Formats: sequence, C-alpha cells, structure tokens
Amino acid sequence: MSLQTSMWRVEGAKPVPVLSSPMDLEERLEDLIVADPDLLGPDQLLVIDRQVLTSHGKYLDILAIDEEARLHAIELKRAKTPRDVVAQALDYGWWIRTLTLEQVEDIWRRRTVDDGIDTDDIDLGNAYESRFATALDVETFNAEHKLTIIAATLDTGTPRIIEYLADDYDVPINAVVFSHFVDGEREYLSRTWLRPPAEDEVKVSPKRAHKGQKKAWNGRDVFVPLGRADDDPTWARWTHGLKYGLVGAGGGAPYWKFLRNVEAGMRVFAYVGKGGGYIAVGEITGPMVPLDEFLVEHGGQQVPFTETPDCPPEFRERLAAGDPDIAEYAVPVTWQATRPLDEAVWETGLFANQLPCRLKDTRTIEYVEAEFGLTSGSAGFGDLTPAERLEQVAPEVRALFDQTASLCEQAGLARTDLKWWVNYVDSSGTPVVGIVIRKGGLRVYVDYPTDGLVEAGYTARDVSDVGHHGSGNTEITVQTAHDVTAIRHVLDVDGGTSVT
Repeated sequence: MSLQTSMWRVEGAKPVPVLSSPMDLEERLEDLIVADPDLLGPDQLLVIDRQVLTSHGKYLDILAIDEEARLHAIELKRAKTPRDVVAQALDYGWWIRTLTLEQVEDIWRRRTVDDGIDTDDIDLGNAYESRFATALDVETFNAEHKLTIIAATLDTGTPRIIEYLADDYDVPINAVVFSHFVDGEREYLSRTWLRPPAEDEVKVSPKRAHKGQKKAWNGRDVFVPLGRADDDPTWARWTHGLKYGLVGAGGGAPYWKFLRNVEAGMRVFAYVGKGGGYIAVGEITGPMVPLDEFLVEHGGQQVPFTETPDCPPEFRERLAAGDPDIAEYAVPVTWQATRPLDEAVWETGLFANQLPCRLKDTRTIEYVEAEFGLTSGSAGFGDLTPAERLEQVAPEVRALFDQTASLCEQAGLARTDLKWWVNYVDSSGTPVVGIVIRKGGLRVYVDYPTDGLVEAGYTARDVSDVGHHGSGNTEITVQTAHDVTAIRHVLDVDGGTSVT
C-alpha cells in the first residue's frame, strides 16, 4: 500500500494542481519537527533531544515525551529499506523502554546546555509543566512508549510490516508520511498517518505496559487547586471560588492552560494546598473566560467579578497589564458539595498537584466522593455520625476504636460524640483526643510532638496548620493494634513510656 497526497489550488471554478516536490524533505523534516513538534500530532510533544546516542551505539533521530508521560522514539526513514527502518525503530523501542526518569533528565540537561535554552527550563519538570500545564507524573513515567517512522514516501513493504506488528502483536508502532508542495514562493506540508492514531489509544494491552498499567482518565474528573491554606481568607481563591461558583487560575500560562480544555458536564475536585485538602466537588457549567467577563450576582445585579469588592487587587493588576499570558481566567461551577477549610478532606496518599490537571487517581476520587457523601464508596462515610459509622465498619476497625476508647477512659477522659467524630475531654471539658472513624481505620488527633511519634515508627503528621476534626497538632493513623500503642504512649496509660 502506498500513501500519497495530492493538492489543488482553486482558481475561480477551476482546480489547478500544486506540484509535489520531494526535494530534501526528509533531511529538513527533522529540523521542522524539532522546531514545532505539533507537526506530528495528535499527541502534543516536548522534544527531549535529537540525535540521541543509545546504549548500543546507534543515534535516535528524535526522543520526545507526551502529556501522558509516554516516551516517543521518532525515526526518519531516509533511504533505509523496509526491513531496516522497522528493525531500527524496534531496536530504539527496546532502548527507550529501559530509560529511567533520571536518564531522561540527563539527556534533557545536556540538550539545554548545548542549545542555550532558558535556565528556567533546565529542569525537565519545569519544562514539562510549561509545555503541558500539568506536573510530570513520576508514577506513570514511561509506563508506555510509542514508535513513529517519518517518511516522505512509503514503499509497499513498510506498511505491511507495521500493520502486522501493531494489529497482531500490539506493538506501539506507526508511520506518518509528509508530502511537500511548492506553489510559487510558498511551500506546504501535508501529513498522512498509516494507521489512525486513535487506534493506538483504544488498544490497552498488558504487553504495552511494561512497567505497570498506565492510569486511565475517566474523561470526566479534573483537579483544580484553589490556593493554599495559609492564604489570606479575604482574598483567597477558595473564598471567592466557593462563594461565587468558580475555579480559576492566572499569573502565567502554565497555571491556566489546562482550563481551556474543560467542558460543561465535567466534574471538578477543588483542592487547597499547604496543609488544606479537598474542600468541594462540583460540575463545570461552561468554558473558561477572562475573569473580567465572568458575571456574578452582586447587589441584586449581574456584574463582572472584577467589579465586586471580593476581587483581589492582584487579579485586577494582572488584567490591567494587558498580557493574556499573565491574566486571570475563570470557569463556572455548580458546587455539589462543599466544606469549610477547617473540615477539608485529606489523608496521606491522596492525589495533589500544583496545577490544574486530569484527575486519574481512582482512590482519591472514591475517597473524596465518599467523604462528601456523594457515593457509597468504600473510603469514607460522608455525613454519618460516629455511632452510624461504628455500625458499618469491619470488626477489626471496631476493635481498634474500642481499644483506643478504653485507653482514653483509663486516662480519666469522657466521651463526647460530635457531628462526624468523637472527642474525649478532660474534667474541664477541654478536648484531649479526637477520633475520626473511617472504613480503613482511625485518625486520632492529639496535642503531642509529631517528630517523636514518627521516630518511634508510628504514622503521624503535623496538622497544626490543617483543618481537621477534633483537637491537637498531630494526626496519628491507626490501622493495627501496634498503632494503638501510640495512644498509650501519648496518654501515659498503663505504664506507657514517652516517645519524645
């Protein structure tokens, strides 16, 4: 099968053919793709380097990475035979599947030094965020790869071999043909894929995931950070986001690029960083717009958010600068469930990021849904009372609670059940121990040095700047009988020894 493209210029009612001109196209294609990797499409790419020396002494024409953290080996056919070009692509595939993040960072670093790239982008992570408006996912890095053969023409043998490998053995290989046309002083390129690129996305085979299966996106859920817990509440993104039904970003294209792609009907998980957690889940109701075009209800009228007293002065300054890259943008949201910051949902292991992105982590989605009472998921209990939670937990978790409660009672503390959690208070009514019951175990809050507990081998974190149930600066994860001994140490019950 030969892939050919023709082109005509329309003059009035007459089509006039535009001449195809092979010239030195394959030699020039490498330069053109490095200059603008979007020529390849549909995957948006960041070129790591060109003419990359492999471990077996060969030079790969172009090494790139895409938004899914997949590595791409891109090889130009030049004058190679069908057998040679496909064999070489497979050889490069063997090599890139072994590459670690550290090795790719080294390749990138050498290129940035050689090419004099801006020092801000010497770090691959920074360049990746700048290109894709999302952080590089270390967990899924190089879990899959793609092999692409570039040619000005394809003989009948190469497509036959590629289709056999891709269709029968799920080898992630494809070919793309560029045709070159000259029309007076103008030059044009057209692109034709041998196999529809979408076919590479729908075939998910264990053979393709050599380092563990890539996390798939459900096409619906997105993650958007709304500032930090230590932001001034008067101007914080989380304050006006919840009040007016919006998520937004600004101050640089990497912060808002992703929001251009969200659509009505998608679900947003709003997160506050630096000691906060998930504070809201809602449905996106429209596209991203500049903040000064985002209308809100104020004083009985629909006015741009920038005309309300709640708009941070910094946002107005960015808009006044007239630079669309640093401007502020907003996406309308109807909130399905919200929480104040001091009741934000968080636990170690949940997904967090500095930039808006697709939310792929199933555990985080299910956990947050359950904590907000949006589903009957297994991670949490929504708004169930402590008594209702205890009725539903596994016997092992109930035993952990009973052991912890017994220690509190031995310390002379009295139990008080609140909306979602249990407090144990002293004789003056001051909370000493707070317990949140979860399906996987307990979260216990105490006033005690975090470092001492961590050094003693317990799972604990400092939550002095984090909203949480109960009282205390330290959160202890209790999932085993051993974890309960941390409470014994803290309360100094039954001869418990201090761990500080």
